[in-house]
Amino acid sequence: MIAYNLNLNSTSVKLANQIASKIRESGSLVPLENGEAVRIPGKLKAVKAIGWFLEDFGIAQVSCNLTNFHLNSMHQVFDEATKIGDEIGVKITGSELIGLVPLQAMIAAADFFLTLENKSTSIAEDEKIKIAIEKLDLNDIKPFHPKERIIEYAMNNVQTEIEIIPFENQYSKDFYELNAEWLRNYFYIEPYDEQVLSHPKEYILDKGGYIFLAKYQNEIVGVVSIINQKDFFELSKMAVKPNFRGQKIGEMLVNYCIEFGKNQGWESITLYSNRKLIPAITLYEKIGFKEVPLETNAHYNRADIKMIFEIDSFYTKL
Repeated sequence: MIAYNLNLNSTSVKLANQIASKIRESGSLVPLENGEAVRIPGKLKAVKAIGWFLEDFGIAQVSCNLTNFHLNSMHQVFDEATKIGDEIGVKITGSELIGLVPLQAMIAAADFFLTLENKSTSIAEDEKIKIAIEKLDLNDIKPFHPKERIIEYAMNNVQTEIEIIPFENQYSKDFYELNAEWLRNYFYIEPYDEQVLSHPKEYILDKGGYIFLAKYQNEIVGVVSIINQKDFFELSKMAVKPNFRGQKIGEMLVNYCIEFGKNQGWESITLYSNRKLIPAITLYEKIGFKEVPLETNAHYNRADIKMIFEIDSFYTKL
């Protein structure tokens, strides 16, 4: 979903609602002479819209949620609202994005306006971004910074600023809370989990294990541990903060552990997981973990899959 607002050169919420009712998929109810009402659908599918007054800037806005930008995106909304505005005597002076926007939506907007002006769409990506910002006037009431507001660019910024650091006692709360949140969301905290999370020094570090943390600026956004199970090293207790998921931080942590294990001279790294965690299993397979038979007395009740990354054989193939 894209949260997208249109700015009017008016303070009239009534005019903003007129535009909203004509562009949103649900349209509006029109009363009939018999006292009943009939719904007249709006012009754009997968668009929700309402008019309101933006006090901070003293203008009326049409606030929109684009629930499927592949059907109708910012440029269609902007173009249609501009046409309706011209009909009712109000101008769309610009627009604003709330939150992040997919790169594809920005490229599509640029291509739309370039085609409208009979210009070639075969130009560099950064030029298309500039055109989309200009034509949608995304700087109308506050600056639009592509590196911060376009999802793909923002993700790259986070990844380049992530620092993997070793565990310190001051991060005990982060280690516990990130893992506890993940466990409660997908399963529950087993007794073994509680012991390890509450006493990481005793159950992990003092037994020859390791804990690493992903730090973004001054915030711990991801954690992972390697537990020394005497016969093997187990990748375990990995979690990423909800608002940082989808930015490949988990992948960074796993790869860091593999490289660490290689430097330590380990033969392999083992993990236990659950098949319902499809994104996690897919990630492990992508990295190079292979499924092996699961023992009947695994130390996690939730585990129904065991995987191993063979460090020696993997790096021998490279």
